[in-house]
Amino acid sequence: SLGLEGYIASNGSYAEIDGKIMFDYPIENIKLTELLEYFDDNKIDYILEGQKESYVVNITGGKIREIIDEANIEEGCFVDKYAFMKHPGGKSFEMYIGKYTKGYGIEQLITKLGISKEDTYAFGDGENDIEMFQFVKYGIAMGGHHERLKEHAYDFTENVENEGIYEGLKKLKLI
Repeated sequence: SLGLEGYIASNGSYAEIDGKIMFDYPIENIKLTELLEYFDDNKIDYILEGQKESYVVNITGGKIREIIDEANIEEGCFVDKYAFMKHPGGKSFEMYIGKYTKGYGIEQLITKLGISKEDTYAFGDGENDIEMFQFVKYGIAMGGHHERLKEHAYDFTENVENEGIYEGLKKLKLI
């Protein structure tokens, strides 16, 4: 709905261009079942991210509600299907199959499209953006970025709320 021609999602395990799926590497059902049982047994909150929807049981629960509100995600993006409980310590993290990082996703996509690594740019602010910055030529760290991302950044820009991507693209003379 953003009018993008393409995007890489799910930490590099999914890419779509012009409505066509370029690749999709979901977590296998057997491994997913093991993870869900572990989370339930250990009372760990979780959101299962899908391409169209994400799955939760109680969208009003503590930390999950905070994440949804902070990311400004519409409740219509969630399906009441899987459980999450109160996560000790209030911290959150992402889990993914180690092979599928944002860097891997970019590598797969530019290979399929025949784009030179010299013409690659990425914007990010999280620790999970390190692999992406290690792969692209120009990794731009956004305002409020994770401290570990700094050493991998080519340059810096504002955060999303302050039009960081737009400002970064202007600074790079791409617009």
